[in-house]
Amino acid sequence: GVLCPPYPYVACGDDVVFQWNFFIFKPATLTRAEYPLYSSGDKDQHAELWGIQGRRSEILNP
Repeated sequence: GVLCPPYPYVACGDDVVFQWNFFIFKPATLTRAEYPLYSSGDKDQHAELWGIQGRRSEILNP
């Protein structure tokens, strides 16, 4: 359809919320060996959950 972006979304009436979830896994900046009191581990694992709100009428007729 017209409102088919490559991202999941939820629509209710004229309101649309696009949703992105990023799960990040990388080596930690502060390792346990270097900072044993302040480091939570040798790997940085976190998630970023995004929601961007818009109007269906503005998306379909910019």
